[in-house]
Amino acid sequence: MPKDKISQYAFTPAANTDIGGINIDEGCAPSGINNAIRTLMTQIRDLQAGVSGDTVPLTAGGTGSGTAASARAALGLAIGTNVLGYVTPGTSGNVLQSDGTNWTSVASTAITLDTITGGPLALAKGGTNATTAAQARTNLNAMQNYTAGATGQVLTSTGTGWVSQAASGGQLQTEVFATPGPATWTNPGSVTQIRVTVVGGGGGGGCGPGTSQGGIGGSGGLAIADFTIPTSPVSVTIGAGGAGRTGPGVGSAGSTSSFGPYLSATGGGSGPGSPGSAGANGTGTISAPIISGAIKEATMGGKTAIGLLIGSSGRNAGVPGINPAIAYSYTITEIAGAYGSQASGSSGTGSAGGVGGAVVVEFIG
Repeated sequence: MPKDKISQYAFTPAANTDIGGINIDEGCAPSGINNAIRTLMTQIRDLQAGVSGDTVPLTAGGTGSGTAASARAALGLAIGTNVLGYVTPGTSGNVLQSDGTNWTSVASTAITLDTITGGPLALAKGGTNATTAAQARTNLNAMQNYTAGATGQVLTSTGTGWVSQAASGGQLQTEVFATPGPATWTNPGSVTQIRVTVVGGGGGGGCGPGTSQGGIGGSGGLAIADFTIPTSPVSVTIGAGGAGRTGPGVGSAGSTSSFGPYLSATGGGSGPGSPGSAGANGTGTISAPIISGAIKEATMGGKTAIGLLIGSSGRNAGVPGINPAIAYSYTITEIAGAYGSQASGSSGTGSAGGVGGAVVVEFIG
């Protein structure tokens, strides 16, 4: 039989005596060899083009089939089961979508947060769990973009947020109220802790009969405290010094000074008209919530003892001691000399009047 395709070739070389009927056996004509080579080339080309009728078996890397259907069968593939069949592409931009049985070409749909069932995307899933930028910043614990304010200001906590304001640790500010009568202290801004000193008016001196010396007036009371103050204005009252006696008799008592409902100090008592005696010293009272301690019910007449008490870290005679770390900008001696001083008594012609009280407010600002 003529060997017209490769599958007809014998595995034994001696049995291959022709190619396509052309004799290539021993003793053949020389022209037969040339013609045989040309025929062999044609057979190889036919195999490559798939028109020879031969197939390449699975063991040689082929499918052993001459059609797509038989090739899928040989490879164990079935359209719709384990291989996708052809789907008409449809409109440009379409995507393949399963209906549970088949695949179809459909228009693509963009997925947005608005189409996600259950609302905003949770933090655990990479979202912000919010629908607004402000809420997203809050959920992510992000610092808000606060107005910078003036140069050199810092962000200060209000307990619920942050405000831009002047840096703390500034200059010690002191406001002194010393004119007898009513006044008002106004918080300059964000001050929350103050130190207040209240001194009552000094008592006027008494006048003795004839050449006898009258008694001195009492010192104005003293109250000092560190405490938290509200931001609203605070009423201030400055007690006047008591008038001295112009004839034999007692002088006038000093008046009470106060800082709102928080601190007050009564005026010194009137100087007696008899020698060898003195008016009672005023007392201080504190009703505000104390932060660092306080001096109360103390008198200017006992200024030496008061000075020791300020440096005390404990208690003395039931009066709370002041924390030694507190640095006062003045001394009790200075206070005694400037405000609430008692007046000495005199004889005959009249005594001196007491010195008016004062309210001193200190804060860092």
